[in-house]
Amino acid sequence: MVYILTILTCLLGCGILVGIKILFAFELTSFSLFFIVPVGAMFSSAAICSGYPFGIKKNNIKPSKGQVITVLILAALMFFVLQYGYYMVTYLDEDYHINYRFQGDHISEFVFIDSGKEINFLRFLVHSINTQTITFSYRSLSESVEANKVVNWVFFVLDFIGFLAGGYIIYYYLVSSAIYCDNCNKYMKKKKMIRLTGNIQEKLNILKESIENKDISRIKELIQSNVTEKKPEEMYVDTILNYCEDCNDGYLIFEFFVETRKGKFVQDGKRTIKVRIDNEIVKNLVQ
Repeated sequence: MVYILTILTCLLGCGILVGIKILFAFELTSFSLFFIVPVGAMFSSAAICSGYPFGIKKNNIKPSKGQVITVLILAALMFFVLQYGYYMVTYLDEDYHINYRFQGDHISEFVFIDSGKEINFLRFLVHSINTQTITFSYRSLSESVEANKVVNWVFFVLDFIGFLAGGYIIYYYLVSSAIYCDNCNKYMKKKKMIRLTGNIQEKLNILKESIENKDISRIKELIQSNVTEKKPEEMYVDTILNYCEDCNDGYLIFEFFVETRKGKFVQDGKRTIKVRIDNEIVKNLVQ
């Protein structure tokens, strides 16, 4: 199942990205924010590699360092498979203009004028990197600039790193961030419980104390009293229940969110709290 899902998402993802190249002559993998953040490569890699971690979680396979290495190797491999896909749809028409709609003859039928060498994949890739132009866009305006070889290779390496990062991010999101029940050999399910706002520390202390004392009625009372909380100010805490359906083993995860200067709330991962809870409490909370 894992290998089937991996192959399917790799084929589908690469097919879509090559299709975008054919239709719009645009490489999503080369799209960057602020010139150096390879969001296009990260997004593309996450989509292409998603089948592997999804299959791991679906089949309740325990996380391991080997899986991380595998997903990084997969991301690196797919990066160059995608480059080969771009090469395969590159054609020259009668006026020797490059197109990606299969008009004219394939690029491999030609040779470089200066060296007389045929244009195979490796030479095509190196030549494309050395001669590519960088397009800067702002709103509806865009301008293409010819960069030197060093800058082009820096951007190529950044795209490659972005591909590795995208593969790792999707693995972390689907697998590493989940809690695995060693007793039942399966991943725990998640259930959002309450959002704490106002007097957060006091409420957290009450909740922790109630968990230690196995005071289920007090926990439920606190949950019900926070259902209708007003819009959060500056900070709030989401309480997530992670539980095993079979043995009722579980944890409460407290995720802290703080307000930025722009008025948006972002998670403060350093303040996340994980508290183990009793089986009886889990049974009552999941009902």
